[in-house]
Amino acid sequence: MLAIFWGCLFFSCKKENPPNAASGTFIKTLQTDSVSYATFVKQLADGGFMIIASDGAGRPLIIRTDGKGNARWEKTTPEYCFPISSTLSQHWWVTEQNPNLFTLQAGIYTTNIDSSGDIINVYHFPNSSYYYFANGPVLKNDSNYFVAMSDGNDNYYSYNYIFTYDANLVYQKEDVIKDSIMGGKTLEFFVYGVTGSGAYNIWGQKLPRNNWSWFNNPKIFIAKVHGNAPPIQTEIDTGDLHSSDAPEFQVPGPDSSIILLVQRTDYNTNSTYPLVLKFDKNMNLVWKKLFPSTAGSINLYDMSACNDGGFIITGQVQGFGFNDQYPYALKIDANGNPQWSKTIAAKGNGRFMHGIMTQDGGYVLVGHTNAFGKGLNGNRILFIKTDANGNL
Repeated sequence: MLAIFWGCLFFSCKKENPPNAASGTFIKTLQTDSVSYATFVKQLADGGFMIIASDGAGRPLIIRTDGKGNARWEKTTPEYCFPISSTLSQHWWVTEQNPNLFTLQAGIYTTNIDSSGDIINVYHFPNSSYYYFANGPVLKNDSNYFVAMSDGNDNYYSYNYIFTYDANLVYQKEDVIKDSIMGGKTLEFFVYGVTGSGAYNIWGQKLPRNNWSWFNNPKIFIAKVHGNAPPIQTEIDTGDLHSSDAPEFQVPGPDSSIILLVQRTDYNTNSTYPLVLKFDKNMNLVWKKLFPSTAGSINLYDMSACNDGGFIITGQVQGFGFNDQYPYALKIDANGNPQWSKTIAAKGNGRFMHGIMTQDGGYVLVGHTNAFGKGLNGNRILFIKTDANGNL
């Protein structure tokens, strides 16, 4: 049973709390005129932080802070890198390639940006009807980048694409994965590995029956695909007609394993909650953990690996007895067992988009909140630092 721990009530802390020198914790809201939300945070060698956010107009916004969460400087890039609608209604991903290079993926844009907020290069997919949306974060393998995209076709079968481009985001090729070889309709998929023979390791969501209908519930699959040959795949299909599963994020594990973050929707309770799975390099299921909630629905956005071997999951929770959506985080250990959870209650809506373990063993979480009624659509960046147990 997932316990929800209620944190600071924003009505009583509209003045930002000063950093707690003893525990090294803080809660901050970073205000800019145009910011929508933060989606990534990294701790720097000096103990400070770099936050990557959207400026609300399709451009990345970089904010640098000190170790207590105080903003030192901010910089908006000069180029549009996101579809405007992606700033709030769609998820976009940031992947750290090295300490000074980050890949941003949103819709039909892929962008490399450095830690100073400078654009290194950007690729904009052509405006073709089948380049519908990107599935998951960019994978970098050797000097190439790989992006999965679906065509959004609502016909009986559709096409799915894996695009390859080099270190300068120069287009190289595309590979097509047809629904007809997948044993059902693929709704979305992520690339998590590329073999030396050119096969792709993918996972995602599909209607896992040859004779499927839109009334079937989609399930998770994991597969190795090479050309038009039938894939080697595992389907996570319990046959449960009262739930459906959707992919959210992936984290590589040791020994070529993969940890998958899945959102399960339970139609009996009308709620959503996390499902986390670990597979070994041969696509064998190592463990599966479900975190149902009786307090409300949990919507998920991101999962990060921690230095202790565990993972931190971020998103938002909405209770059955209230309409507001509150920022939410869940910490699990290396075997998927829950260690703590944190919800920040506020009058308004907010979410955590990313979290990391910090140098002192605590955790930093970033996202947005509109509890203060300022900024784009009322949103400010929400930036908090907890201790090792998730406490402020």
